[in-house]
Amino acid sequence: MSLSEESVSFAQQQGADLVGVVSLTGLDFPTGHRPEDYLPEAKSAVSIGYRLSKGSTLNLPQARNGYVLEFETANQELNRINRELCKFFEQRGYLAFGVPGTASIGDKKRLAADLSHRHLAVAAGLGKFGVNNLVLTENYGSRVRFTTVITTAELAETDLETEIECSECLNCVEICPVDALKGGQAKYSPQEGWRIAKERCYHQIFVKLNGKRCGLCIKACPLNR
Repeated sequence: MSLSEESVSFAQQQGADLVGVVSLTGLDFPTGHRPEDYLPEAKSAVSIGYRLSKGSTLNLPQARNGYVLEFETANQELNRINRELCKFFEQRGYLAFGVPGTASIGDKKRLAADLSHRHLAVAAGLGKFGVNNLVLTENYGSRVRFTTVITTAELAETDLETEIECSECLNCVEICPVDALKGGQAKYSPQEGWRIAKERCYHQIFVKLNGKRCGLCIKACPLNR
């Protein structure tokens, strides 16, 4: 078994629902959000996905408290798996950096991860972007949270390819209470996503919902059913 295969198996044993490996060579990153900014000589990334339960997402907004619990628990599990995988690489003589996920509370700057988990998940073949700017996966739709480990180990990429495509039904656009997704169908791409009106989204979360997550764009996606 190769080191890449070992790392995937290890992450799965730790509880990951989705795991993909991608080479960092040739990938473009914005300034300040490049792998080498955090780990010089980083060569590979392991993208890890953890699914959210159907019950907490499909019954929003009535199930808001349960959804927040699910969201925060998923982040905790991802952080744990992330840390264990970093130890896995370091025990084998490589350096690794666990990219923190978004904060559960705070302003919009704190919500931005050091690297884009979603773009790396798509690059690793775990899914494709939808109009909701979330990663759509074959088994779990868009109800998946992601984390990333970058490492100096030169890992073979996982041969993953998803056939899933956003139907552009626009259910997510229509359900958004602050119109943060309007205009997306003309701008987004399945591989790159697009920039939603994040300020409106954050205002909904931190002002109107007092820090509780919204999740309605996840609920609306027919792939989650």
